[in-house]
Amino acid sequence: MNKFIPKYHFRKGLRHECEVIDLEHFCANNRKIILKPHRTNFNQLFYFHKAKGIHTVDFEDITLADNSLLFAPKDTVHRFDDKAEVSGVLLLFTDSFFCSNSQDSILLRNCVLHSNITQSTLIHIPEQNTVFENVFGQIYREFDNEKDSVQADILRNYIRLLLLHFIREQISLPIFRNQSDNQDLELVRAFEDMLEQHYNSSPQVAYYCQSLNVTEKRLQTATRNILDQSPKEIIKDRIVLEAKRLLVYSSDSVKEISFRLGFDEPTNFTKFFKKSTGKSPMDFRSSQKND
Repeated sequence: MNKFIPKYHFRKGLRHECEVIDLEHFCANNRKIILKPHRTNFNQLFYFHKAKGIHTVDFEDITLADNSLLFAPKDTVHRFDDKAEVSGVLLLFTDSFFCSNSQDSILLRNCVLHSNITQSTLIHIPEQNTVFENVFGQIYREFDNEKDSVQADILRNYIRLLLLHFIREQISLPIFRNQSDNQDLELVRAFEDMLEQHYNSSPQVAYYCQSLNVTEKRLQTATRNILDQSPKEIIKDRIVLEAKRLLVYSSDSVKEISFRLGFDEPTNFTKFFKKSTGKSPMDFRSSQKND
């Protein structure tokens, strides 16, 4: 098989690596792209005014709905189904544009982690909440102005405001309610941050506990409270996700994938994958060929 997932880069020639575009127009003019699995090297915040159909994010089907938000970080594999009909606004921005300091990097990372914690849940915006509509309007108006020495900072401030309100809406979801404090959440965020960097080299819970300076019991309490999963299950899910991505969107052999994911022997990877998914790696790859 010679199948690779296409990766799209932020288009050149714009004054900033930040853009707000009409979602209905974008989808109509890029239908061949958005209906196929793809990645981008930039972040995308979808603000759906009207929406129906399915948006698949890393093999998870998300049912679209009116007046909602969906954050797709860079390198996420996603696509719309062919029956999707959407209107609204799409914000595109790169890490290099937005992350002008360490606080911005932390904010963006927190937004990504919250998305992981809520499993890419679509965020429904109450009708009385006009913040997103207002801020997107401000961004549109700012792009109508001539470029000057402060325009980039103004746009970053608008993005900060959008992301902060996005996180506010996320933490109002039931999964975050009834938390007496945020210590468990902070620990889970730190754990998932480390996991994203080391899942293919350090699959043992003990490694993360030592690095985070907590006991396995403390980490397990936090992940159970926030995600209703054990640390071992979270690590397994992250490895399985990357295995699925490589099986479907690369031409690497099962042997090559097993080594990339840190397995000593391909047979060990095959047993792990089949136990986790109910299919062998090759059966899973074959089942996805025509999707």
